[in-house]
Amino acid sequence: MSDPSFTQLFRRSRYSRIGPSGDDERDQDRKEVFAVAAVGFALKHDAQFQKKFLEKFAGIDEDPEDYKPSLQPADCIDLRLENPQKKILVAVEFKVGAGLAEHQNPWLDFDERKANLRKPDDKGLPFWCKAKNGYGFQFSNDFKDFPTVHYVIVQQKEHGDVRDEEPIEQPGKTFHLKRRNWECLLPPNAGLERDLVNSLGELGITELVDWTMKTMKIDPESIEGCFKGLEVGEKLIKILLWISKKLRLTVKLDDFVTEISGDSRYLGIGFSNKVTARLSKERSAYIGKRDYGAGWFGYSSEQQGKFQPEVWFYCNDNMKPRLLNILKTEFSDSVEFPEPPKDGCENYNIRIRRSQTSRKPDGAWFYEVLGINEFSND
Repeated sequence: MSDPSFTQLFRRSRYSRIGPSGDDERDQDRKEVFAVAAVGFALKHDAQFQKKFLEKFAGIDEDPEDYKPSLQPADCIDLRLENPQKKILVAVEFKVGAGLAEHQNPWLDFDERKANLRKPDDKGLPFWCKAKNGYGFQFSNDFKDFPTVHYVIVQQKEHGDVRDEEPIEQPGKTFHLKRRNWECLLPPNAGLERDLVNSLGELGITELVDWTMKTMKIDPESIEGCFKGLEVGEKLIKILLWISKKLRLTVKLDDFVTEISGDSRYLGIGFSNKVTARLSKERSAYIGKRDYGAGWFGYSSEQQGKFQPEVWFYCNDNMKPRLLNILKTEFSDSVEFPEPPKDGCENYNIRIRRSQTSRKPDGAWFYEVLGINEFSND
């Protein structure tokens, strides 16, 4: 039995029921469409959230009753908030796990000027505003009744920091360009807004993952009792328990695998062949037939250093090179591949560690490297 929530609505919706498409980009789009619909629903039914959204995302401090939300009224808008009296249009483009395409991105023009690729006095935003598939061009032609347009991008921090630009004047239009991260939703108010944030975190939106884990309650004395000598904090335990939940694993503190070997420390959870049903086909096709399980995820620390997240996959016969190639292609700059221990199984095991240069938070890193599949109906 589960409590009603946006997360449960997603799992029971057509976006989940049709199963994984085999196309990662298409599966990601389905999450994005659902996230937009969830935000739109919250805006429609929670005036306090709509006021907060207008202020934090669009910089508009006005009565939210004057702004009517609608979903995907045009190809160039995921979500629209319009004020017909003042003729103001707020057009919001949401991104989940992806960056902006060229035709969606006015910042390309700013960055080109800053790199001296165009004249500093050129304020034309030529591609975004003048190419026929550029969103600025579409706003100018399809929304002539709205001379003021606030174009707001909502994306994950790894694809760009919060950023505003001075208003850009075009014939018949004034554009206010704003880039926001999902974490601008934090902290959420109680009720519908909190459920929205928790559910978006459950879908793997990076900045909201940590928030979903804050709701987990763990007795600090239990951590000390179970992990004495490892010097692990509550946050690491919550991350591993959250990932376990995503994998449909029922895990207690005494189920963790712990080891202290010389100056090295290990803390994690092994998973069996059953878990492969919760992973993407790019993982499940290559692991899960070894006698000792399908893999392990957790933290390691060498020379008493800082704990780093790791994932181990136990590959099927002759599959290690194929999976290793897939992982190197997917995570070219966010992972390292330390040699697994020489225990007789090194020809089958892949050890993956987050690189020192990666900006990705722990929970999101585990989520992506494991390849957790939200569309599984097991």
